[in-house]
Parts: sequence; C-alpha cells; structure tokens
Amino acid sequence: MTKTLVRSSLLVVVAVVTAACGTVPAVPHADGSAPVAVTVAPVVRVSRPAVIEAGGTLHGQRAVVVASRVMGPVVAVPVMAGDRVRAGQVLVQIDDAAAAADVRSAAAARVAADRQYARAQAEASAAASAATLARATHARIAALAARRSATAQELDAALAALDAAEAQVAAADAGVAAADAARTRAVAGGDGARAVAAWARVTAPFAGLVTETFVEPGAMAAPGSALVRVEDTAAFEVDVRLDESRAHWARPGDTVTVLVDAAGGIDERQGRITEVGRAAGVDTRAVTVTVTLETADGLRSGMFARVRLPGPAREAIVVPPSAVVRRGQLTSVFVVEGTTARMRLVRVAAADATGIEIVAGLAEGEQIVVSPAATLRDGGDVHVSAQEATGEAPIVRGDRS
Repeated sequence: MTKTLVRSSLLVVVAVVTAACGTVPAVPHADGSAPVAVTVAPVVRVSRPAVIEAGGTLHGQRAVVVASRVMGPVVAVPVMAGDRVRAGQVLVQIDDAAAAADVRSAAAARVAADRQYARAQAEASAAASAATLARATHARIAALAARRSATAQELDAALAALDAAEAQVAAADAGVAAADAARTRAVAGGDGARAVAAWARVTAPFAGLVTETFVEPGAMAAPGSALVRVEDTAAFEVDVRLDESRAHWARPGDTVTVLVDAAGGIDERQGRITEVGRAAGVDTRAVTVTVTLETADGLRSGMFARVRLPGPAREAIVVPPSAVVRRGQLTSVFVVEGTTARMRLVRVAAADATGIEIVAGLAEGEQIVVSPAATLRDGGDVHVSAQEATGEAPIVRGDRS
C-alpha cells in the first residue's frame, strides 16, 4: 500500500512539472511509438503563367556546304571534321594544272596585245605626221596656183596626197582602237584564267568549325559537288515549330528559356527570338520560330534543345518541392486528416520558382505536410507543430482528381 502511494505521488509531481513547462506530452501509439511532428500548409491555387515548350536541334548561326566550281581530281584535303579554320584557309586543293596553263596563255596574250597596241600607236603617229606634211604641201601648192605659179595638175596631186594622208590617219586610229580592245580582252582573259585557277583552291568563307568532309584525295570534284561543311560556332540557333494557334505568343526580341540536353544533365540557357515565320507550312500548319542563344560555350551542333515560351496566365495548384515524395515511379504527398497522415498519389507537371504544379490528386483547402520525415508512413499519427504560411492566393473551389 505504501509503494502505491509513493508511485502516485511521483506521477502527480511529474504532471505538475510538465504543466508548468507549458508542453503536452505526445500520446504514444499502441506500439509505443510517438506521433511524428510535422509542419503543414494548406493547398491553394495560385496564378501561374502557362509554358509553351517546343523542341529543335542546335545549329550554328551560319552554316554552309562549300562546293566545287571546277572539275578536276582532288589533290589534298588538309582539314578534317572538328578542325577550326580561319577565313580564307584552304579546305580542299583541286588539281589546277590546266587552269595554270590557261593563266600562262592569258599572260602571253596580254603581252602580245600590249605590243600590238604599241605598234598601232606608232602607225597612228606616223600617219599623223604624213597628214601634217600633206596639209603643208597642199597649202603651198594652192598658194602658188593662186599666183599662177603652179599648174592645175600639181594642185590636184597635192590635194590627192592630202586626202590619202587623212585616210591613213583614220585607218591608224582604227588600228589603235582595235589594239586597245584586244588588250582589254587579254586583260579580261587573264583575270578569268586566274579566277578559275583560284577556284582550284577551295577556301573557308568565314572562321568556324569543320563539321563534315565529303571528299578524299583522289576523288573527282565536279561543279556543284559538296566538299566540306563549315559552321560558324560563335553563335548557335535553334529552330522550333509552333502550331498556328500558339504562334502569336512568340514575338521577335523576346527573351526565352532554352533547355539543352547535355552530357551532365539539362543545361538551362537564355535565348532571344530573332525570327518568326510569316506563314505556316502547308503540310504541317506550323510556324517556324528561330531562337538565338546568348552564349555558345560548351555547345555543339546537333544537340537537342527545348525552347520554353511564356503563355497565358492560368490558375494551378502548386506545392513546395519539399512536400513531394518520390519513390521509384511513384510521386506522392502526405495529407493530414485530423491527426493522421495519408499518403496521396499525385500527378505533377513542370516546376518553377513558385513550386511544383499538381495536376491531379489534391484538392483546394487540404492540409499537406511540407517536409515529411523519413519515418512518416501512410496512416501514421502526426502532431502538427507549425502552420506554414502560403501567401495570398485566390480562393478557387477545386475537386480532387
């Protein structure tokens, strides 16, 4: 009897001390475990901008396939895929023996034309001198004939000599013009021959990266045949297609988010819409939108990228990322019902700075556990230790999906 009184007294003392400290001890489970302390927050709807996402392949802002302009065997290909080249660097060398012969022939023709022009000028000078003498002779004979000191035959001879000299001057001038035209043709021929010879040295049109080579030494190059592909890697673009109903959300100059699938995961970058197609494709009914990325480091052509465009605002259920529990392929949150935690399977959408959007599984006004402990289980008892504020949000009635 005495022991029973002592134990009862001790229990009363413990109860009094506990009450004085202002805490209420958690009632243990039937199995002896105490309820899990949790922080909860109400499920609310918030205004969230819609996201329009479209995929495409990265490519350089400038990319060209360098083709041959002449026919001939390929002598050398001094570059390979992956090489960086400067503007004017030789990419492919085609046999230029015939072109070099044409250049020499054109040079010889130019020399001959220059000499012919000099000869024509000399003949014109001689004809001009002869015409001057004929004019002077005619003038003297005419003066003498006026004084009856020269016969009519002498005057006719002097006039005939003057006409012949002037005709010779005209012929010499024509010869000079013809020689000058021949010299011009020779100059043009030389320029053309040198241009054709230069085409045998296929060069890079701009500084960039060689992404593909299509020929090997010994192959025959023909006009129009592809030789090397060069891409300007100073800036990258991605072309995406949007259907007609969503194309109006893309405006040139807007900044958008670009997600690039890289080896280490998703590489998020910023881009700018540089071009929006004016017409939709006849077969796809889609509009092409070109986005230029702000940075190019670490990127390569052919990488897959997704462009996120801001769409119209909408209301959605959003929860903190810490509230979402992922176990394998299942995604869930804990909903507090009274003093019991219930695991609720949910379907999530994209996440952003406001949280993770829940598209199915939760209803407006339910209480969820913000950061569930590892020991929390479905059906377990909980003790709400704090209520987390979620900020102002429009109250919209929602049904559990």
